[in-house]
Amino acid sequence: MKFAKKTVLAGLLAGAMGMPLAAGASPIPVTGMALTLGGILKTIGLVADLATLFGLADDDSGSDSITIRASGDATHFDLRIRGTAVDDTTTTKLTGMLFGQTALPGGGTGVVNLWSFNLDMRFLSVQDRLIFNEEVLVNGDLMHEIGPHASDAVQGPPLGFNLRVNADDAKGGVVVDTDPILDMLHPIKHTDELSLARLRASTDTGITVDEIADWDLTLRAIHIPEPSTLAMLLGGVLVLAGLPGLRRP
Repeated sequence: MKFAKKTVLAGLLAGAMGMPLAAGASPIPVTGMALTLGGILKTIGLVADLATLFGLADDDSGSDSITIRASGDATHFDLRIRGTAVDDTTTTKLTGMLFGQTALPGGGTGVVNLWSFNLDMRFLSVQDRLIFNEEVLVNGDLMHEIGPHASDAVQGPPLGFNLRVNADDAKGGVVVDTDPILDMLHPIKHTDELSLARLRASTDTGITVDEIADWDLTLRAIHIPEPSTLAMLLGGVLVLAGLPGLRRP
């Protein structure tokens, strides 16, 4: 009966954590992004350079190269945007949708939206502005666009953030700003958590000006079961583990 006990426990734990109970039931993985910048929509895979993708002019991108990279699935969101030196004063508004693919009942596959985000990225450069310290400011929000569990609403709440790095605040050539972890109810019994919102920059300090040599934005979120639901399910695991038919012979 030892094998039977392990099988029952594994199945109940998987269900409690929102993990698959069988092959093929795992969370839908992120396979691509639909990005909109300046009214232009582009559908891509998991990585791209925004300046190249949207044909941004040299004086209209904030940095000459801005790389965006996404990963995750129906319950996890991971986005990283990295830029080279700040050399333009500008504001870039970027919206995106992370999507995956799922099997259709009648055969074939369909696209399903998983997570969305909205970003306002503001760059202040000493190259074209009368300032002594360069800055990058990013604010916006992200949203869960799918209810991965049976009782979930289709959309979760917007998870907002507001980040700022100023080259004058650097210590050891690095400046970092993070927002606190943010938990919000995804109706009706689950929670969406913004687990990491971080903006980091490397700096070059001169005699009169402090410049940003490179910067990166990291956003992570997760969809988690309601704690009471998880505790109840785990409690059921312990009860079943004590049943006579499941005890070790």
